[in-house]
Amino acid sequence: MKNSLEEARLIINDVDKKMIELFKKRMEAANLVANYKKIHNLPILDGKRETALKERNIDLLADKDLEKYYLPFLEKMLEVSKSYQEEVISKKHFALLGHPLGHSISPQIHSIIFKALGLNASYELKDINENDLEEVLKEMKNGQYDGFNVTIPYKIKIMEYLDELSPEAEAMQAVNTVLRKNGKLIGYNTDYYGFYDEIIENNIDVYGKTIYILGTGGASHAVSKALKDLHANVIIVSRKKTQDTITYDELARLEKIDGIVNTTPVGMCPNVNDSPIPLEVAKKANFIIDVIFNPKKTKLMSYNDNSYNGLDMLIYQAIKAEEIWHNKSFDKKELYNIIRGALNE
Repeated sequence: MKNSLEEARLIINDVDKKMIELFKKRMEAANLVANYKKIHNLPILDGKRETALKERNIDLLADKDLEKYYLPFLEKMLEVSKSYQEEVISKKHFALLGHPLGHSISPQIHSIIFKALGLNASYELKDINENDLEEVLKEMKNGQYDGFNVTIPYKIKIMEYLDELSPEAEAMQAVNTVLRKNGKLIGYNTDYYGFYDEIIENNIDVYGKTIYILGTGGASHAVSKALKDLHANVIIVSRKKTQDTITYDELARLEKIDGIVNTTPVGMCPNVNDSPIPLEVAKKANFIIDVIFNPKKTKLMSYNDNSYNGLDMLIYQAIKAEEIWHNKSFDKKELYNIIRGALNE
């Protein structure tokens, strides 16, 4: 009797192992079904399919005496599958597009926000080449993502592929946040809000001051607009002289500099020993803001004791992006404190 019991238990253990593997495969299939339904806006419950499935499975059951036990088991399995599909369909997916992205902490920041607000969402990095940009955006438009952020070097380029631009993105001609809504991709610029809030957060006095912005890319556009709205005078510094910019040589000849904002990637990890301007120029400024956040203290920042990195800007722009994606207003100061604390900053 003892041996028979042990043999039966061994059989049950073996069957359980097989059932676990089959369960994993079934849930993987349910995930595929859920994503298809989400993309094509189909209902979770397909009554005809469920009825047919029950009838088929019961027909396959050779021992009809087990039918009254198997039917509740099958119904529970279908219930679990539907619950899982509901979770998959309700989960929102976001990403960051750019190149390179090895330095990014955006997934950490957004994960902290999701946890703090109880949001069912995910955030990933999509490091892509320019040749892949159009194809990736087609995938996103088809519903694989609910929204995404954009970073170097696509903040301007991406506008070619969007259906609409928000007023601030139109004004700045740069996009760093995209919402997928009703089959359309709509571009926003939350860098503007991020930089604006960084100035406020750190009590940096820019009113009536002349601020020199290094770089002419998408971040430069947002920083320029924010500074102007804070009543600063803005001058763009570029390697090439244009009607709207001065050169780095001209910047170097100035005797006094109110403030400098670096919006170029120069000095970003892994090129931490680089600086867009030399020590003798940087030390003339009353303050320096480097929108780079990795490393925490760039070479440029080391040249001036009154320096700030771009972490606050990154956090505040992320909060604004979440508000756009979820169509809700959040307590940004509270979220900011939660994020800074979670990042041990």
